[in-house]
Amino acid sequence: MPKPHNLENVTRSENEERYINMKEAAAFLSIPVNTAYKMCLSRVLPSYKLGKLRRLKLSEIIAFAEAGRVEAKPSR
Repeated sequence: MPKPHNLENVTRSENEERYINMKEAAAFLSIPVNTAYKMCLSRVLPSYKLGKLRRLKLSEIIAFAEAGRVEAKPSR
């Protein structure tokens, strides 16, 4: 019988990408969780399905938010 994995000694490296859940992504974007789900289902937001769970890469959410930036209009 194989031994179960011991994850106590596993640490996250600084270069490893962070995945966040839908609630965290919605809070980061200041939108309702339901809207975040709809945006993922319509493929507006990139996401990853792990079984029933949906996760998002934090770097991709930041890039999505920055892509929607609108430049200020110069005042007259």
